[in-house]
Amino acid sequence: MASAKERKVRQVIKSFRKKKMSKYNINPDLDEKLRISLAHQGEFLEDISLVYALQSFPLIASKQMFFVDIDGHKTVPVFTTEEDLKIFQQSLENVETEWEPHMLLEILTAIAPTELEAIAFNPKLAKDKNNGNTAYFDKNSLGNFLGVYTSVLNIMLDPENVKSDKMVRTYLVPAFLWKDDEDKIHRGFANLTAKNGDAFVPVFDNLNSFAKWYNTEYFVRPFKENNGQILPLTLKELRHPEEGENIFATTLGVTVNPLDVTTEDYEQTIISWKEID
Repeated sequence: MASAKERKVRQVIKSFRKKKMSKYNINPDLDEKLRISLAHQGEFLEDISLVYALQSFPLIASKQMFFVDIDGHKTVPVFTTEEDLKIFQQSLENVETEWEPHMLLEILTAIAPTELEAIAFNPKLAKDKNNGNTAYFDKNSLGNFLGVYTSVLNIMLDPENVKSDKMVRTYLVPAFLWKDDEDKIHRGFANLTAKNGDAFVPVFDNLNSFAKWYNTEYFVRPFKENNGQILPLTLKELRHPEEGENIFATTLGVTVNPLDVTTEDYEQTIISWKEID
């Protein structure tokens, strides 16, 4: 029987389960992924799952260009459930507009050259109950958020990436970034230590393998506590960055998908710095 962790991994990379659709054909999984992401802000797997849902399923939006003023910002309302749309409509006075499904990217593209400033997911009045799916995003910040995770998804879901030679493959690499007094970028990396004391940088060529590491509290707690980031890199880019400095301390190389094998077989996952150089 699959463990809870394995079930969560499958939810990230497999197609979303089929559910009863609304009259707008809005998949309930979109609202679910939004709620989970908002409840765990900054969590890589939750955020990338939301972006995948936003790429896959439409939102409910106005048929015509429509905005409301929220805290002085011209904001486009969008909805992930019919119920939230109905609550919003109750607050409108002397406004008639048609609603229909639209992809988020389509909406962002349409408002990019305009004075409209933000996107509101399931906006509420102060008197209305927040059901955990209400959020407000500056259009540029939201666009950047989608862009970052979309680039990762495009790589990780590309079967050609895993088929390619391990030396040219793109990996997900857990890293720590900081700048010195001269504004130079420095990067440190998570480590895994073998029984003999040898240390390696863990890298992952698919979301399943990455999620095993990310969902293990022992590994990910220091990563989160130190504001770790996930970088998509080739081994060449990791070892020889075009800008800044990558610090490898006493590590001897990388270990590819290390939690996919037993501790006795870890050596088959190792690529030394000498091989990469």
